[in-house]
Amino acid sequence: MTPKEYVKLVVDNIIHETDQQTIMYIITKVNYIMTNFIKNDDKADLSAELWNTLKKMFIKIESTSLFNLVFDSALGFAIGSSDETH
Repeated sequence: MTPKEYVKLVVDNIIHETDQQTIMYIITKVNYIMTNFIKNDDKADLSAELWNTLKKMFIKIESTSLFNLVFDSALGFAIGSSDETH
C-alpha cells in the first residue's frame, strides 16, 4: 500500500471510528505520512479531503479532548490544503 492509498483509506473510513485512542493514533500517523511521504503535488488535494472528513466528525464527538485533537488536526490539514508553497 502506498502512503497516498493509506491516506485515502483514512479519508473514507475514519468517520466510522469511535475509539479515542484509535482516532488519535490514525491522525498522528496520517500527519507523519503527509509530512514525510506524500508528494507536494498530492498534498493540497489530500489535505482538503482530510479537512472535509474531519469536519464531519465534529458533530459526533462527545469528548472535549478528542474534539480538540480532531479540530487541531483538521485545521492543520485545512492550512495544508491552501498552502501555496506545495
